[in-house]
Amino acid sequence: DWSVSDQYLTLSVSDGMGTGIAAAMLTQLTVNSLRNARRSAAGPAEAAELASEIIYSQYGGAQHCSTLLLRIALSTGEAEVVDAESPRMLRVRRAGAEQVKLDEQMPLGMFGDTRYRVQPVTLRAGDRLIILSDGLYEARGPSGRVYGQAPLAAALRSSRLQAPNETVRYLIGDLIAHHEGTDLIDDAIAVCLDWRGAGAPPSPPPAASLTSPGRETRHLMS
Repeated sequence: DWSVSDQYLTLSVSDGMGTGIAAAMLTQLTVNSLRNARRSAAGPAEAAELASEIIYSQYGGAQHCSTLLLRIALSTGEAEVVDAESPRMLRVRRAGAEQVKLDEQMPLGMFGDTRYRVQPVTLRAGDRLIILSDGLYEARGPSGRVYGQAPLAAALRSSRLQAPNETVRYLIGDLIAHHEGTDLIDDAIAVCLDWRGAGAPPSPPPAASLTSPGRETRHLMS
């Protein structure tokens, strides 16, 4: 989910526990809770706390949602990030890609009174953020090779000059090829965001793609 105001770009990537309709309902509850908090002018940490309380009140800690919440100041490129046992975030800068090191906190809804803290991340003009769920970076092909290691690094190099929407299509297509005709075991989520710099002309919205174990691929652009 994402939103742009005069001051901020806010982006959240949520991966609800479990599979099927139950996981979809949990994830949608998380998205709606974060939206309501954002519209009430809550910062990332407070938004995470409010969403966590709502999820806990519904599920009593039996279900939880891994979420990455990111708010970028448009005037400076300074980002505030909450990592609630979240999808992994990589930063592609020039020709290299590295994981953005974040302190992993509790997933939303695990406990009723969890407090969250933001971590600062500074973006430079030309930076690309790639956000990936564990269903992508932990995926194993028939040979047992993990996609999130050498195959992912090669795919990021190959797609570094492509537009964000083409990049997520490339990553998902490469993941499917990595499985060599076998089905995916877990949902795979990929989000790509290019930061063009403070004061740059508006760019297309973040590009995202979701592939389900049955190989249904949905590309999400708003």
